[in-house]
Amino acid sequence: MQKDSSIDRLISALNPNQREAVTHGEGPLLVLAGAGSGKTRVLTHRIAWLVLSGRAEPGEILALTFTNKAAREMSSRVEELLGGSLKGAWVGTFHSIALRILRRHGSLLSVGPDFTVYDALDQKRLAKEVAKELSIDSKKIKTQALLAAVSRMKDDGVKEGDIDPPNDSSSQYARALYKFYLLYQKRLRQAAALDFGDLLVALMELFDANPEIAAVYGRRFKYLLIDEYQDTNRVQYLFARKLAEVWGNITVVGDDDQSIYGWRGANIRNILDFEEAFPGTSVVRLEQNYRSTRHILNAASSVIAKNRGRHIKTLWTERDGGEPVILHPSVSEGEEAAWIGDKIMGLTALGYRLGDIAVLYRTHALSRPIEDELINRGIEYAIFGGLRFYERQEVKDALSFLRLAKNPAEPAAFRRVANVPPRGIGEKTLTSLFDLSDEWGLPLDQTVERAITEGVLAARSARALAAFSSMVKGWGKLLGDGLPYTEVMVQILEQSGYKRSLEGAVRDERAADRLSNLEELLSALESFEKEGGGTLEDFLDRAALLSDQDRHGANWEGVTLLTIHGAKGLEFPCVFIAGLEEEVFPHFLSADTPDGVEEERRLFYVAITRAKERLFLSRAKTRRIFGAQTTVRAPSRFLFELPDELTGPSAPEKNSSYGEVRQRQFSSTGGNILEESSSEESGAAYFVPEPESGEYMPGMGVRHSKYGEGRISAVAGRGPNARVSVEFNSGERKKFIAGLSSLEIKLDG
Repeated sequence: MQKDSSIDRLISALNPNQREAVTHGEGPLLVLAGAGSGKTRVLTHRIAWLVLSGRAEPGEILALTFTNKAAREMSSRVEELLGGSLKGAWVGTFHSIALRILRRHGSLLSVGPDFTVYDALDQKRLAKEVAKELSIDSKKIKTQALLAAVSRMKDDGVKEGDIDPPNDSSSQYARALYKFYLLYQKRLRQAAALDFGDLLVALMELFDANPEIAAVYGRRFKYLLIDEYQDTNRVQYLFARKLAEVWGNITVVGDDDQSIYGWRGANIRNILDFEEAFPGTSVVRLEQNYRSTRHILNAASSVIAKNRGRHIKTLWTERDGGEPVILHPSVSEGEEAAWIGDKIMGLTALGYRLGDIAVLYRTHALSRPIEDELINRGIEYAIFGGLRFYERQEVKDALSFLRLAKNPAEPAAFRRVANVPPRGIGEKTLTSLFDLSDEWGLPLDQTVERAITEGVLAARSARALAAFSSMVKGWGKLLGDGLPYTEVMVQILEQSGYKRSLEGAVRDERAADRLSNLEELLSALESFEKEGGGTLEDFLDRAALLSDQDRHGANWEGVTLLTIHGAKGLEFPCVFIAGLEEEVFPHFLSADTPDGVEEERRLFYVAITRAKERLFLSRAKTRRIFGAQTTVRAPSRFLFELPDELTGPSAPEKNSSYGEVRQRQFSSTGGNILEESSSEESGAAYFVPEPESGEYMPGMGVRHSKYGEGRISAVAGRGPNARVSVEFNSGERKKFIAGLSSLEIKLDG
């Protein structure tokens, strides 16, 4: 009776479709969860229901997510629902779960049980070394492109033996890629390392070579649940299929309309073809949206309906229509930024906090004028998606010291910090050491000892190496004596001279920030130990796996600027989407193929559905991006796909020229859409000169997005660095740098 009442309480607040998904019994289940429909709620309630109903013990459940933050939150929410522990269940990212299994069976791996995980920066460093060794001309073939191709092959489950060697008709790139791939993998093996892509590939190789191990995990995990299934790649699908072979109880939750990571290996076919891959699948659609107003949902639904490769879903909400969706056309990117600044100030006057507001754009290249405008107005903001904490230089350096303390033969860590701060171990010495290590067939630490003993190195270098080696051994002894990791890290930063080198430059803001980051790292180590997080190896593994979104601070107060890719999974009361022009959005690299346009349209859909209450769309007639000249840009084709009932009777025709397209507010009040912006003071026409053109001259009539119309009184210097003095009609006098200003020249002077 008590069990029944617990289950009743669990499912009482769910809507009918959510309840159907949560209480699904045996067999495969596909939950098509529209934006804002409560997919996380369904996943957590389903796990809790499986336990409360007696269908599974926690240890029989495996839940896979895409971020460590999502995994932690999922575990926490399920435990709240259960009123008890979920101990025994495996909840984590694909990579962390793969790593966990590989660690358990490391003796069966070619790299051995004590392998190192190379993160993105380690991979880039190794890739550069490999390309240099192969004499690949980086001007013709980018190293990053080769590394991306290798990663993509691993995402697709391609193994070394699957690649055919190039022939006489193969391109230069194909030949370079083949050599690069083989040597890159060889160097990983020599370093006893796996990169991110290797984790799942190695796991599948382990399962294929040892079916009994795969069967153990298949039998153990009676229920497999996967979040964000639309973002899975080929090898992740193979992993899921392998584990589901025994019981067949696989639940996947996702939204094909939000599949926006094709460029990094995500395969939308995984979710579109799920029913074919898992016969007998039950499909539940979550279509009730709890996030956005009706106007916003209608705009999103109308746009995404144009895609052909999708599961049909119709989002709806019980919320009222809300505020109309607003589109603003601007003459220039500077004017667009000024309009965004005006609207942000207006929203704060209405009672919205800065933290309620986000500005989204297709690429980071669009952020500069918006940032400049916010800075000029004194509006707090942050760029979301900067360098990840565990990828910052000082954090990587500190962790490399720590890796050496644990394993003094770790090549990547040794190469990174042996001469940091400078201690007389130059690149030539390091290269000699690595060559000797290969020649002698010895680990790096033993190579150092032998090289010093046999006197094969210059005396100064040998002394520096001996001192560094002695330090590393001392740190290893501290770890062996059981000293807390935090205290070991403090000793390392002091003895290595690293902390002192930063303190010596403390007046440098960057140095101060780096010291703060080291303090943050010590806090992370301390928290890890207090939480009983595990071994030092576990902490280093976790540091390598942490993602950008894992650190998004919920309490930060300011406007958030971010790319649409970075916004996925987030929501804001007020959202601006800037740069809605052809070649910008859809991006010019994706606009020439049907699949590319469909992914761009899904990206626009994701952007729209981040908004809860107010949505602002903006575009500029002229924009200077990607290093190109300022050019006239047509409105994004996606603007023409917005619903007539929101845009009124004068919707722009698809064959309209830019100048013929008219502005309209997206509401029942009608009005004009996409109308060319003009000065309130006059009907005069203006244009934005190229910064290099030197077109600003005394006496010219100009207009500024913030200060209005005026006349140039003086010009000092030439080109983009010229100082332009302007007397505005308002009486204000301002000076501008030509190349950085948004001054527009009046055509008739």
